[in-house]
Amino acid sequence: MVKDSELLAVHLFKNLSDYASYIEENGIARALGIDAFNEPEKKITKSLYFSVTPNLDHAYPPELDDLCRLHFLAKSRKVMTILEFGIGKSTVIFDFKPIIVRTY
Repeated sequence: MVKDSELLAVHLFKNLSDYASYIEENGIARALGIDAFNEPEKKITKSLYFSVTPNLDHAYPPELDDLCRLHFLAKSRKVMTILEFGIGKSTVIFDFKPIIVRTY
């Protein structure tokens, strides 16, 4: 993604310093059904031959760093229209309805 170009990444994500806090504050992990995560900015290294199974019962795992940056860009730019290809986890990320959690 854009993260590879350091100059552009610094400009686009200068207000996104702590991925874990951003993910927690915006309910991204909850929306994806992830209970626990550590170091969301750490890339997941997959085998060269990693693929979904023929029966499609194991999907690619979500990469929180990419999803966090997508959410941040769309929300910070107040995007109203998104054209998305595929049916991945980013569909859930672009739903900006606030998740209200009340504890009593």
